[in-house]
Amino acid sequence: MKRSLATFFILAGLIAMPLRAQVRIDVGFDLPRGVGAIVSGQPEISSEVSDALSQYVIPFPEAGLYYQYQFSGAPVRIGDAFRIGGGAIAFASPDIPDGIAFAYYLGLKFAIKF
Repeated sequence: MKRSLATFFILAGLIAMPLRAQVRIDVGFDLPRGVGAIVSGQPEISSEVSDALSQYVIPFPEAGLYYQYQFSGAPVRIGDAFRIGGGAIAFASPDIPDGIAFAYYLGLKFAIKF
C-alpha cells in the first residue's frame, strides 16, 4: 500500500509539473560595460575599453526562447514583463593561450509569456 501511494504522488507530481511551467520569449539588449582577461589566475581589466564603453552606448540586441519551471532569478523585475539585470560572459581566445577573456554587461529585457 505504501509503495502504490508513493508511486501515485510521484506520478501526480510529474504530471502537475508542466502545468506550472512557463514558456516565454525575451527580447531586449545588452550594454557592455567592460572587458578583461584572467591570465595565470590574475584578473586584468582594460581601462581604455571600459572608458570608451562609459562614453559611448553600444547596445547589442538579444532574443531568447525559454522554458522554465518555478525559476526565481536575480534580475530586478519591473512589473511582470520587464527585467533589468547584468552578467558576464567568458570565452577562449587564441591571443591568450594561458588565460580566458571575459566581458561584463548590463541587460534590459522584455518578456512575452505564453
